[in-house]
Amino acid sequence: MVDINKTPVTAGGSATARNLEDRFADMINARDFGASPSASAATNAAALQAALDAAASSGGVVFLPHGDYSIGTTTVTIPGGVTLRGEGRQATYISYSGTGNALQFTIPASGANFTIEAGVAQLTIKQAGTGETGNGFVAKKTKHCRIDQVEVLDFAVGILIDGGDNFSASNQIVDPLIGRCTTGLKITADSGKQANHTQVFGGYIYGTAGILAAGGKGILIEKGDSNYIFGTGVESFGTGIHFKSVNPGGNYAIFPRAESNTTDYLVDSGVFGSLRDPFGTVTCNSTVFGILSKNQMRIGDRTGSPVIEFMKDDAGRAGFDIYNENIRRWAVAANASENFIWSLYDT
Repeated sequence: MVDINKTPVTAGGSATARNLEDRFADMINARDFGASPSASAATNAAALQAALDAAASSGGVVFLPHGDYSIGTTTVTIPGGVTLRGEGRQATYISYSGTGNALQFTIPASGANFTIEAGVAQLTIKQAGTGETGNGFVAKKTKHCRIDQVEVLDFAVGILIDGGDNFSASNQIVDPLIGRCTTGLKITADSGKQANHTQVFGGYIYGTAGILAAGGKGILIEKGDSNYIFGTGVESFGTGIHFKSVNPGGNYAIFPRAESNTTDYLVDSGVFGSLRDPFGTVTCNSTVFGILSKNQMRIGDRTGSPVIEFMKDDAGRAGFDIYNENIRRWAVAANASENFIWSLYDT
């Protein structure tokens, strides 16, 4: 009898024959470990974890086909070097009913270094228990990890980036869809520690009338610096985007859109960074924070050094920027008598 799994076959257009056993091992399918929309929460949680752990030895992708997989109150952990990928936000669902973390990247022990190059993509994580409890997804003490086209619904915190007792750095959140969470995205760390260089690209974060009335936050940058928000929309919160971290490296939002919030943008006293062309109303309590709007009048050519650019922020305050390739740090000073914003930054 011929074992078809051991029989070499050549894919159309390719040159090398491989047996089916080898080919099936290219990507781990969580259903091969027992995960199923019809399985119990305990079975699904164990199967998902077993598939992810199997991938950890060599890295790679664990595929979770379409369906709604209940994991009950168990946290599923994605190891470094492994990506959990679904079929899409409207196809693959993970339902959690606990009060802890639904999904997380491996959290290193106290004092240990980082989880690196983990990922989660193209699926929805939803709270199936008491609404607005627990954390949807947690990346704690991670570097170069990626959350890509993930939807998170009905948690206390949708996505948590946490430097813990060390720091986190260079994590990416791409096209997030976060709904009905008390805090949509939170960037934080332990006292004296930092969560740095998180990059959020696009996406939409929305609350509810109840979350707005209760003072929920769309994006909260609490600790760390050099975190960037690019074109993300935030709606129906007490505060749309809250800049709270006073780290001198600053935190930044470029072309964000905040609307239907009690306060669209809130900048605490002593906070460094800037907003570039924000849609919405800015409440700024810091004299070291730049607000650059579309109402600008430039003098000179940006290719020169320096260049002076006059502009007005959304409050109608006039000011100017100086661009110089030798200036490596953002600095802002307010001159209340002239009502000017002065800013220096790198090209």
